[in-house]
Amino acid sequence: MTLYVQVKSVDNMMNKYIGIDVGKAHVDICWLKDPLAGKKTTKRFKNKPDAFAGIQRWLIGQTQGEPANIVVLLEATGVYHEALSYFLYDQGFKLIVSSPGKAKKFAQSMGLVHKTDKSDAAMLAHYGYSQQYSLAPWKPKAQEIRELKAMMRRLSALEKDCQRENNRLEAIDDHIDHHPVLCKNKQRLLTIKGVVMWLPVKGCTYLRLNLLLMPNRLRPVLD
Repeated sequence: MTLYVQVKSVDNMMNKYIGIDVGKAHVDICWLKDPLAGKKTTKRFKNKPDAFAGIQRWLIGQTQGEPANIVVLLEATGVYHEALSYFLYDQGFKLIVSSPGKAKKFAQSMGLVHKTDKSDAAMLAHYGYSQQYSLAPWKPKAQEIRELKAMMRRLSALEKDCQRENNRLEAIDDHIDHHPVLCKNKQRLLTIKGVVMWLPVKGCTYLRLNLLLMPNRLRPVLD
C-alpha cells in the first residue's frame, strides 16, 4: 500500500495540468505551471480542426512533457468540445471531460465570481490538479456510436428547420385569411386546374414558392 502511494506521488510530480475553456469559435488554454504558487501560462486558439496541430505543439512546447504526462481537463459544452477531445485523445494526451455542474461547483468553491474565458480555463486546470485522483479519464465512444449521434443531431436540426418553415407557412396563410382581397384571390387560384396542388401543401416551402414561378397567364389573378 505504501509503495502504491509513493508511485502515485511520482506520477503526480511528472504530470502537467491543462485547463481548456471551449467555445464555438475559440478555445482558451491554461497551463498550471506551479499549482501551489498559482503560476500559469495562457493561450487562445481557434476552435477549428486546422488549428489542433498548433494546440498540440503549444502544449508540448510549453510543458516540455510527453502527451502521456499532460492532463487536459475540458468542460462538456454541447458538441463544441468533441472534435478537439477526439484529436487530443488520439495524440496520447490524458483527457478528463467534466460535466458543467461539477465544474461550476468547483468554481464556486474557489470564489470565482467574475468569469472570463481565461479564468474558466485556469479554474479547469486547478480542478484537474486538485481532483486528480477522483476524476475518471475520458475515452471516446465507439466509432459507430459517434456516427449514430452525428446522424441524430442532423435529424434533430432538420426537424427544427421544418418546424420553423411550417410556422412561416402558417403565418402566410393567416395573413391571407385576414385580408379579404388576398383571400378572394386565393379562392380564385384554387379554382384553376393545376394550381390546387400547390396551395394545400403543408411543410414544404419549395412547393409553396413555386406559385411565384407559375405561367404568365395566371399572374393577373394575383394582381
